[in-house]
Amino acid sequence: MKLAFYLRLSLADGDLGKNNKDESNSIENQRLILQNFVESMDELDGDVTEYVDDGHTGTNFNRPAFQAMVEDAKRGKIDVILVKDLSRIGRDYIGVGDYLEQIFPILGVRVIAVNSQYDSNNYIGNTMGLEMSISNLINTLYSRDLSKKFKSCVQTKWKKGISTYGRVPFGYKKGEGQQWEIDPEPAKIIRLVFELALQDYSTLMIANELNERGIPTPGKFRKQRKENIVWNRKVADEEWLWDARMVWMTLRNYTYTGALVQGKTSNIR
Repeated sequence: MKLAFYLRLSLADGDLGKNNKDESNSIENQRLILQNFVESMDELDGDVTEYVDDGHTGTNFNRPAFQAMVEDAKRGKIDVILVKDLSRIGRDYIGVGDYLEQIFPILGVRVIAVNSQYDSNNYIGNTMGLEMSISNLINTLYSRDLSKKFKSCVQTKWKKGISTYGRVPFGYKKGEGQQWEIDPEPAKIIRLVFELALQDYSTLMIANELNERGIPTPGKFRKQRKENIVWNRKVADEEWLWDARMVWMTLRNYTYTGALVQGKTSNIR
C-alpha cells in the first residue's frame, strides 16, 4: 500500500499562535500524529511519502506539495492520503468538498483526516455528511475572519508610519520599529539623480552622467555592500549600468518625497 502524509502550516491562516509558535499544528506534531495513527492501524501497512507545504495558505490549492501530491495520485502512486485534520487539506469549503467527494474518489484514493475522524471509506457513494460539511464551512469562515483581522493589523501599522515592505527602497534603511530612516551613502546617489533632473537633464542624460562618474546602480551598490539579496542578473559587472528606465523609476518613486506608500493594490474577494 502506498501512503501519503500531507502536512501544512501557514501563518496567514492563523495556524501559528503566540510568538509564531503553535505546537499543535507544527509540522513535526502533524507528522507524529499521522505516524502513531498508521502504527495503530494494521491495514495501513506500506511505504510513506511526505508532502509538506510549510508557510502556504489553505485558502487556495496553489501549493507546490499539494499539487505534486495530486499529480502523483493521478499517476497511481498513492492509495491513501492522511492528514491531521480537514483544515490541513484546505480552508476553502467548496474546494475541499470537491477534492473529497469528486477528485480523490475518481482517482481511487482514500482520504483519512485523523483528528476530524473522517475516513472517505465511510462515505463511498455518499456525500461527506452534515457534520463534515459544517466543519469545512467553519474552517472557511475562520480563515476569512483571520484574513480581515490581519489586513486591519497591517493598515494600523501603515497609519503609524510602519512599513510592511519586505525590502526598503534604495536610499533608506530600517530603523527602530520597522520605520524607514535615510541611509546616508545611497541617499547621495538618489539626491544626485533629482539634482540632475532639476537641471533639465533627460532620463537618458542622467543615466549617461551617472555611468560616466562610475556611480553604481542600486543593485550593484547592494552587492558591493554584500547585502543578502537574491539576484536575477545576466550581465557582467562592467555591463551593470544605469539606463533611462532605472532613472525614470527613481524619479517616479513617491517614497522619495518622505511619504510612506503602502497598499496600492489589493485583492477583492
